[in-house]
Amino acid sequence: MVLDEHKEFRPGDTVRLLRGSPAHLMTVRAASATTVLCASVGPDGRTQNEPYPPEDLELVAREGR
Repeated sequence: MVLDEHKEFRPGDTVRLLRGSPAHLMTVRAASATTVLCASVGPDGRTQNEPYPPEDLELVAREGR
């Protein structure tokens, strides 16, 4: 499967869920063609890691930009 440029997530990228709050930003920790592991800060202040399918995510900023 070939992903378009916006779906080729890389560690360090900032993303958000397409159907979620635009204010809830997450950092990509690891990515493959089928799963993107994202980290965000939970309501208790701890880092939470959750896997998402790439088609559910929107790129906000590339790592380093």
